[in-house]
Amino acid sequence: MINTVERFFSNAYSDQETLFSGLELWKDARMRRLAGAFPVVKLSFSSLKSATAISFQNLMVKTICSLYQQYPELKKSPALSDEEQAYFGDVIRWDTDRKTTLSDGAERQALMDGAAFSVRRLC
Repeated sequence: MINTVERFFSNAYSDQETLFSGLELWKDARMRRLAGAFPVVKLSFSSLKSATAISFQNLMVKTICSLYQQYPELKKSPALSDEEQAYFGDVIRWDTDRKTTLSDGAERQALMDGAAFSVRRLC
């Protein structure tokens, strides 16, 4: 079901009409205008495996940073304040510049708190 929603709304796909034309929702002109109109951000931690909580948190941070890198255009979103746009850029640069794990719990928590705040604002 989630993949269907992603496929319908995501601007990463161009074949929405082919996939959805036989469905009731395609009969609604408002829904057709929404099809393929958005960057769909999908985040899952289900594949992350770790022996310790710290290493799991590090994997979570790397996953979040990777997600930011997949959607750099969102940094320019008018939904984000100047401060949030700067933070978005910092996350992308942080992950590019730093391939090591986070050992400082405060640094890791600050990065995760900021990422969560930015994601909530984009939704």
